[in-house]
Amino acid sequence: MDYKPKLIEANDNISKKSALKELLSLLAALLLIVSVVYISLGFAVDVIVAKMPDKLENSLSKVFAKLYKEKTRTKEEGYLQAILDNLAKGLQDRDDIYTVQIVEDSHVNALAIPGNRIIIFSELLKEISSENEISFVLAHELGHFYHNDHLKAFGRSLVFFAISTVLLGEKNPASGFMQNSISNLEMKFSQSQEKNADIFALTLLNRVNGNVNGSLEFMNLLTKKTKTPKFMAFFSSHPHPQKRLDYIKETIRQRKYKNDKNEVKAYPFLER
Repeated sequence: MDYKPKLIEANDNISKKSALKELLSLLAALLLIVSVVYISLGFAVDVIVAKMPDKLENSLSKVFAKLYKEKTRTKEEGYLQAILDNLAKGLQDRDDIYTVQIVEDSHVNALAIPGNRIIIFSELLKEISSENEISFVLAHELGHFYHNDHLKAFGRSLVFFAISTVLLGEKNPASGFMQNSISNLEMKFSQSQEKNADIFALTLLNRVNGNVNGSLEFMNLLTKKTKTPKFMAFFSSHPHPQKRLDYIKETIRQRKYKNDKNEVKAYPFLER
């Protein structure tokens, strides 16, 4: 009788999955683990920030002072400072001193940075049409300071940098992919901070001025200038301007805040 070898139907030493699928599974698992660690450490940062000594924040402010060097103050900055000082009087349980600085930049934006400094980009001032609008912007940035958002964001950035450097190396291209993936998880957190700052600004304006003039006008401005569709807001640290406009309108309606257009104050530096 001739010997006829049988075909091997199964081999436990050979994976049934493709190498690509296994690689993707491993990457997904790694990303999940890193994301959990990152978010956990991020919440730890929030707790630490609440107890951060003033000396440490002053040290951080020196880092940003190199990015936005102070110069001789202009009349326009003095005007903004007077508005900011008046708003700061309405802060409860806070007696910090805040300063505002104008920086030449083509973006319509403002920043709250360590050291209680508010940076106003020059392009933003070219777009506003009243003192009330810039008051809303300054009140919004004070909201970030009140909630320590500026320190939380800085701390979370340091956490990510440490994790990506340890796992992938400082210049590994894969760290860019991981950064984008984790950043998307944090977007909702950042958007929540922005919404809280908007609501805080309304509360502060109503407390100090007795009205919330400028809030709707400024958000209408951003809505008109924003060309991205609403779903793209998922990939942004700020909610879509239309969404912001909607919940600001609803907050004004629910709390019955005064928004009389007859009390709008002209901004004296419109011709910049």
